[in-house]
Amino acid sequence: LLPSTRTGPLPSPALPQSWDIDLKDPRLEPWIIRGTRVPFQSVLHILRSLASCDCPEHLIFGRDLLFWRRVLMLALELLAHQDYVPTILLHHDLVEARWRTVFETPAIKEKLYKLAKAMPPVCRAEQDDRGKTPTSVQLIHAFVSHAVDFLARTWGAEAPHHIGYLHNSDGVAQWMKALVRPEPVIGPPDERLRRLVSQVEDWQRNLLPAGSTQYTIAFKLEPPPPAPSDEQIWHVPPGGWELRYFLRSRTDPNILVPAAQVWQTKEETLISQGLRFDYPQEKLLEGLGIAANIFAPIEKSLRSAAPTGVTLTTTEVYQFLREAAPLLEQSGFSIILPPWWEEAGARLGLKLHLNPTTPEPIDIARDDAPEKPIAYQWELVLGGTTLTREAFIELVNLRSPLVQQNGRWLRLDPEQIEAAERFWQRHTFEGQLSLLHGIRVALAFDEHTRISGLPVHSVQLGGWLPPLLKRLTVGDEALREAPQPPGLQGKLRPYQRYGAAWLEEHYHRGLGAILADDMGLGKSVQAIAFLLQEQVERGSLPAPTLLVCPTSLLGNWRREIMRFGPSLKVYTHYGPDRARDRAF
Repeated sequence: LLPSTRTGPLPSPALPQSWDIDLKDPRLEPWIIRGTRVPFQSVLHILRSLASCDCPEHLIFGRDLLFWRRVLMLALELLAHQDYVPTILLHHDLVEARWRTVFETPAIKEKLYKLAKAMPPVCRAEQDDRGKTPTSVQLIHAFVSHAVDFLARTWGAEAPHHIGYLHNSDGVAQWMKALVRPEPVIGPPDERLRRLVSQVEDWQRNLLPAGSTQYTIAFKLEPPPPAPSDEQIWHVPPGGWELRYFLRSRTDPNILVPAAQVWQTKEETLISQGLRFDYPQEKLLEGLGIAANIFAPIEKSLRSAAPTGVTLTTTEVYQFLREAAPLLEQSGFSIILPPWWEEAGARLGLKLHLNPTTPEPIDIARDDAPEKPIAYQWELVLGGTTLTREAFIELVNLRSPLVQQNGRWLRLDPEQIEAAERFWQRHTFEGQLSLLHGIRVALAFDEHTRISGLPVHSVQLGGWLPPLLKRLTVGDEALREAPQPPGLQGKLRPYQRYGAAWLEEHYHRGLGAILADDMGLGKSVQAIAFLLQEQVERGSLPAPTLLVCPTSLLGNWRREIMRFGPSLKVYTHYGPDRARDRAF
């Protein structure tokens, strides 16, 4: 099916055309398009060569071709992560050895759905013999599965192995050999091969996606009612959690069908929100049976003829979220996590306070500048509440991995409790830092920083630290409007005045700096302007300035200094006759 008008199919939007086309009333019409069937090996070679193709300028790649290259990248990612397993199956009355792709990790499923939404319509233009068009997800599944199987057996054939020497009577050797050769067929299904197919199916049962290619089985946690606000700060309800069961569309994850609705249907097909769910009761019950092997409390709900969920204790909920949920996702189930579970603030963490001990930023030019002008203070926090040693012990004594505070759920992971204990033992909660150390901490610490295994939730800056950090990193009006030093021979551009003032600011704070402007923008004159400014402010430079440069630039630097800063004295320390040791 192609968008068409009375003049025929509309050309590709990327294709320049000079003929007359009627664009009125476009509609989808069936057309017979002649094409060339290309071996899959050639398809892979073409797709992998697109980025480096030395093609004529008039050649334009279609959006569909570029799209399938992106899909090939997904197949290569699955191969790199080893997300595929050997399988054996009956196909057209023959037994075949195949490499089966496992699509069920959350990251891969997310990429799969994004690709499905981005698929150009022309990729779905072809219809099968029954006049039906596969979905975007089905097409991507088919392409990736074929690519993974082809590449796995091709690379397996090229790799050194001893599979060719295997011999046994149960069909395993034939299966292994067929996995690393171009032709996947093992032979007709005799009793021996049928038994092997059944054994492999039992082994891979937990790898199969829960549900079908259209939908998956989903689990969603519903918490108990929040505790009354007049109770103690930490609340641990004994139970009341509900783990609810759903069917979830693979193409639109926002579409959820409650298990109660599934059990109410009388047909083998359930139509909900415009989507079709085939054999929903059978698939739901089968999926729950698999899930019960991973998370035992689900088995309690299977005693009901129409299970819709299961009630859990707080400890069971933590076990589900921490241990079972990742395993269920890997097995093809969909988990709708509570939003607080992944929040950084819902775990034990650290807060750092940095406050200056002086009313103004230090200046190393002053004799009374303190060595450590920054006071620091650590706090152990959970859910925004600062924990004293006594409060922490009280919290641990609750012996609950999940607690509630003002209606908000918080988690106490065992390893974080141990990390907090180590922090209490090893670290000083208060002290003082140099300005350099304090700025490094303020700029480097974020939610990814860990101290003794605990994340740093926030760094609170006080006094003149915030404006100083802004001044040093992004600048302020005082730096941008800084005048050029009076001894400079020449006129600086605005960005050069800013660069010289920026260097001076770092120097007075006892900090190093790198001026990394592009070549030709005047880094030399900015450095000279900085030295002249110091000479003006102090009457003379407090010490010699060491300038290290390639020998080819010695003369250039000397000329630049004499041109722009003639009041500066220059000594060139170079050559075999240069002064050494005491003479220097």
